[in-house]
Amino acid sequence: MRKYNPNPKHETPGTQGRKGTKLDLSPLEAERLLNDPLHCFEVPGKRQLVGVLNGKIYVFQEDGTGGYHAYPATGNEVYTKFPAIAPRIASLLGMDIKRFSRLQN
Repeated sequence: MRKYNPNPKHETPGTQGRKGTKLDLSPLEAERLLNDPLHCFEVPGKRQLVGVLNGKIYVFQEDGTGGYHAYPATGNEVYTKFPAIAPRIASLLGMDIKRFSRLQN
């Protein structure tokens, strides 16, 4: 089972000079998604996983301590950085890859 470790830069961005995008998942929701093989996929050759929950995309990044932290992502970001799994993520969102590649939120 993969372990989710909240990261302050995504829990409270902007405080104490931290940059990051606010994560709208609770730690429990994030860990459940991280361990859901139907909605969260490993990126081949990378240290990330990409998941979908409630129509939103999340990237899970290894944190170097045996766990993962997460941040929200766009379809365009996934299409550009993780093309190997972009079609699977687009399918989960019920859209074709062309529309997915333009998704900015």
